[in-house]
Amino acid sequence: PTQETAYSKLIPYLYMSIDNGQSLGTASPFQQEITFNANNYAQYESSNLGNIRILNSSNQQMNFWCESGCSNSSTQTILFMKIPNGIPASTTQQYKIEFLIFNYFSLFQLL
Repeated sequence: PTQETAYSKLIPYLYMSIDNGQSLGTASPFQQEITFNANNYAQYESSNLGNIRILNSSNQQMNFWCESGCSNSSTQTILFMKIPNGIPASTTQQYKIEFLIFNYFSLFQLL
């Protein structure tokens, strides 16, 4: 018998740093605007950008939403990411945007 199985591969592609150069921390929680050219990464993105996820430096998934340009043909996509504990004063935080790619293959099993 043939069994179709889906598996996924994560491709870390965009790395970003968020700097708070101020002497005060941000609000907690904090909403950070992220602007990028989604069209540059269209080969990795679903048409509605539904396969994007953002991870912090501990590889924890961050909550975010797309404000505008929510397609892989957009040249100016605006996301907002929620940073639960804000950004402390005079610090830099690292994040990455990953594109979840689905691949389908047939798995043959001999009985």
